[in-house]
Formats: sequence, C-alpha cells, structure tokens
Amino acid sequence: MTTEQPIGIFDSGFGGLSVFQAVQKQLPHENVVFVADFAGAPWGDRSLADINARIDYLITFLQKKHIKALVIACNTATALAIDRLRQEHPFPIIGIEPAIAPATRQSQTGVIGVFATTRTIQSRRYQQLKRKLQWSGMIVDIPTPGLADLVEKGQLHTSRTQALIRRFWPTDKKIDQLVLGCTHYPFLIQDIQQVIGPQITLHNPAPAVAQQLQRQLEKYHLCNPQQALGSAQFFGTGVGHIQEKILQTLLQNSSYSLTCLPAFTP
Repeated sequence: MTTEQPIGIFDSGFGGLSVFQAVQKQLPHENVVFVADFAGAPWGDRSLADINARIDYLITFLQKKHIKALVIACNTATALAIDRLRQEHPFPIIGIEPAIAPATRQSQTGVIGVFATTRTIQSRRYQQLKRKLQWSGMIVDIPTPGLADLVEKGQLHTSRTQALIRRFWPTDKKIDQLVLGCTHYPFLIQDIQQVIGPQITLHNPAPAVAQQLQRQLEKYHLCNPQQALGSAQFFGTGVGHIQEKILQTLLQNSSYSLTCLPAFTP
C-alpha cells in the first residue's frame, strides 16, 4: 500500500456522508472513495445473510479502487461484520459504534437515550459495549424504524420527520444525553432538537471515527503527504436524479456527482 491510495468509506446509504464530512475535515489531504447501496438501503431490518452479502459487494468494489484503509460508516454493518472483515482484509478497518461512553460521562440525570436501528440495538456487539461500560445509570434504547428512510429520501426539516421523532421520543424518561446511533441521524440534528429541546446534548460519533482513522494511518505510515486537497469520488447502486440532488443537498456542494453501480443481486 502507498500513501497516495484512497481511503474507502461505505454505508448502506446517505448516512455515511456524515462520516465522510468528518474524515474530510480531519484529513483534508486524503483521497476518498465513498460507496453506498442506495438500492437496498436502509439495511437495519434486513437479514444477517443479506447484509453481509451486500457489505462484501461494496468492499469488492472498493478493493478494485486500491484503497489503503476502510471506514465502515454504518453502525449496523460494524456491529455485524467488523470482526470478520478484519480477519479477511489486510488494510486497517475502522468501524463506528454508538457513542454511549462519552454520553454516560456527561450525564447529570443518570439517564441517556440511544436512537438506533432495531438491528444495531439487538446486535451482540452493542450489548457487549453496554456491559463493558458497567455504568450504574440507565441506558434507554430507542428503536427508530423509518427515520433513516426519510434521510434517504431527502426529507429533512419536514413536519413528517419531526412527527416521527416525536413518536419515538420517551417523554417519561429524564434523558439528558442522546446518542445518535445511526450515521443518518446527524443530518436530522435540527429536527431532533426541535422536538426534544436544546437542553439535551446530542452525541455524533463521526469525529471520533475520523480521529481513529488518522491514528491508524499514522501507525502504518500511510498518511498522504500531498499539500493539495484530496479528491472525493461517490458511487452507489440505484443512482438517479433524486440521489444526485440529495447528495448535493446533504454535502452542500453542487460540484459533487454520483456514479451508478450495478445493483446487488443475491
């Protein structure tokens, strides 16, 4: 592997762009290839076999781009597959998981909430993460089916989005910290705070992922020494005009474009 090779980032859909933004801010000189399975998103309620097959499909594509490191910008994929992927591939692999540790450290009420997909909440890795903390307070797991779908459709700052958040939010709990346990949810911060109030602290794990990526690149002497800004390429299954528009909206950059990949077939 050489320093000029790109970093690969993948997710089921647009949520991984929140991680891309953090990586671009932390490592502006790195080249990045982002790929997503828009045609199959979201993955949270799919079978384990189907999710693993889709993960392998995206990684095979990234390998053809000669990546030097991989970021799994998906809580569900990290929980289900990161241990296997680290055994199968030679490059550094950085995953993402709900930022419950910093949330517990900052909580004054002793109650934190976690917005996440059903699959993430049920995963063995997430349950192990909670047990490892050995925290005496309360962690309120809040499954949020359908919320990632609204980001995939570009439905930000709408009454429908806020109504769904309001339906999920447990008003009877004294939650003072809310963990965003899906990479789609940072794009909904404005909507979430509109519903739950600005007094509750939100925790986005994407910056910590970018910092860990930098540590891994430094460890293996893979940091790109170029002084110019790195390039960014975006690929996905099921790409059409709507996906192009959503990409530009989420990243607030009309110069970015998506290249379509063949849809995954079992």
